[in-house]
Amino acid sequence: MRCFYTNANSVLGKMQELRQRMQDFDVVGIAESWATGEIKDAELSVDGFNLYRMDRKGKAGGGLLIYVNDQLPIRLISVLGNKGY
Repeated sequence: MRCFYTNANSVLGKMQELRQRMQDFDVVGIAESWATGEIKDAELSVDGFNLYRMDRKGKAGGGLLIYVNDQLPIRLISVLGNKGY
């Protein structure tokens, strides 16, 4: 299993590059996505991956995205606490 993590400092304008870079990985974690509820999952989606996201609410910045290869058998077992998100 290959994993990749990065701090995007706003991912939306970098989606094309992200889609290209993550094709060799099974799990990709993105910190500081800066995604908000106004950004649809379709704008952040990557073919072949399931997307899990946690946007920061109430202030700018923050946010987490996790992409998991859709061929991996996974099950979400818990949600992170509500510490400012």
